[in-house]
Amino acid sequence: MGGTRSLALPAFVADEPRLRAGVAALTPWRASALALPLLVAVAIALALRSDHLAHPGLAAAYRGYLIAVPGLIGLAWWRRRPASRVGPLLVLFGLAAVPLALESSNAPVLVALGIFGEALYVTLCVYLFVAFPGGRLRAAGERRLVGLFAFSTALYYIPALLFLPVLPRASAPLAACAPTCPANPLLVVSLPGLVAVTVDAAAALVAIATAGLGGVFLARLRHATRPQRREVAAVAATAFPFFPVLVMTCFVTLGATPASTQPTVAWLFTIAIMAFTLGFLVVLVQAELFAGVVLRRLLTELAARPAPARWRDAVATAFDDSSLRLGYWDPARRVFREADGGALERPAGRDGRRFTLVEHAGDPVAAMTTDAALGEQPELLQAAAQATLVAVRTGHLEGELRDSRLRLLEDGNAERRRIQRDLHDSAQQRLVALRIHLEIASESHAGLSALGTEVDAAIDDLRRVAHGIYPPTLERYGVVEAVRSACRQTTLPVRIVDDGIGRQSSAAESTVYFSCLEALQNAAKHAGPGASATVRLGATGASVWFAVEDDGAGFDTALADGTGLRNMHDRVAAMGGSLDVDSAPGRGTRLAARFPAA
Repeated sequence: MGGTRSLALPAFVADEPRLRAGVAALTPWRASALALPLLVAVAIALALRSDHLAHPGLAAAYRGYLIAVPGLIGLAWWRRRPASRVGPLLVLFGLAAVPLALESSNAPVLVALGIFGEALYVTLCVYLFVAFPGGRLRAAGERRLVGLFAFSTALYYIPALLFLPVLPRASAPLAACAPTCPANPLLVVSLPGLVAVTVDAAAALVAIATAGLGGVFLARLRHATRPQRREVAAVAATAFPFFPVLVMTCFVTLGATPASTQPTVAWLFTIAIMAFTLGFLVVLVQAELFAGVVLRRLLTELAARPAPARWRDAVATAFDDSSLRLGYWDPARRVFREADGGALERPAGRDGRRFTLVEHAGDPVAAMTTDAALGEQPELLQAAAQATLVAVRTGHLEGELRDSRLRLLEDGNAERRRIQRDLHDSAQQRLVALRIHLEIASESHAGLSALGTEVDAAIDDLRRVAHGIYPPTLERYGVVEAVRSACRQTTLPVRIVDDGIGRQSSAAESTVYFSCLEALQNAAKHAGPGASATVRLGATGASVWFAVEDDGAGFDTALADGTGLRNMHDRVAAMGGSLDVDSAPGRGTRLAARFPAA
């Protein structure tokens, strides 16, 4: 399982090869899918045409079920989790029921082979359960117990096939012979006493091996991590009853229970075999449902725009894996970095950790290390990878949008400074020089004094325009003094309250200043006579805020769509903040904004 790719198929779902002629290649999966219905049909036909079965119809359904259900579940598992060994093992388990179908044949040799197939079938059944979820026996003790079980089942069947004149009955009541099974074509010599001894010895060994394997499984379940326990418990719900039923069958064989219990135990054995693989289907359904829940939970968490550390905690909680680590790609150093800045290393091959890569368009985005059990649950990894990709990409897009708005804002402020300087250094200086010349000339020429007054008015107008473009006070003394200076030019009484805004970045100060100026201009135009306004300016370590309130006429915010409000919204949004407008006819207006500090 190499990793998970963007929002499409995970990387561990490889494209299947194609033949040159354009026909789909006959992969093992396709071969199994094509063979399965044919083998089921053969098993049903053999049972229906049998001349020695007590219940041909029931036997046909039973044999078809043992092939079809494990095979179909295995194919589904194989398709959903192609890197897992469990899918092929389930398909193999279904195919292992094909020899059992030979017990329905009218050819005694095939019946004998079918009876021996029961030893292989039951052994594979035990192996599949004990090897779950990795599909391998991990400890030497497990391998020895499974080996003992295989030897014991062979010992149970082989002497009977060599030394009994009549083939033994099938273990399932649905496939019982009536009145007797066919003669044994493999008979070497009739030694029923020896068979009785070997069968008892085999039954005792099978009971010991089964009890040991059941204990191993219970110990594993007890010490499993929470992600492991979720899937193992689902399989155990239908598969584990097979173990005590098998032990009970051994006790019946040994005569440790009354003979009257034999039919009941035989039926319990049949039911346990039929229910055995249903737990694997439960695992697949449960994984899909749980992955959907995880994805919805993580997407809901995204709405809160979580910080990297909080997102890691959200994924760990959703996975029920407190050991989860999450790193984000650092292209400068070409490493994955966790929220605390540390590098996320790929785990060693045998440390019980799983490494999952998240990519977008072939480029690394993030990576996770999780409990090894989650490696057997690609549905969850894919859900987390998709949500993490959305989180990272959304954060990038928001950052890019905010950066572009800030660049525009800074470019606008720089342009205002340039225009202000140009006006000061060119037109304003020329007008001032002209005023001086007019003052000198007015001493000897009548009427020039009035012209000088007009020039003074033009200079004042030019200064006001230049001050409005980008006031020098804002750059020198900060936003409080700049707003206070601007309020001297308005007829609206304004009170300024400084709640500790201090000095901020140029972009932040220009945003506060021009937004407040726009709000005061709107108040002067629309608040009505006798109205007054209050400007509050403040900042914390994380944010900058301002509010402009007036006690004027107010307005209906639903109908407000002026250029001034849009300008304020755009300025505040460029800083990553929001603007709230609270007003109604007759109760004044309050505009408040907050955005992150640089």
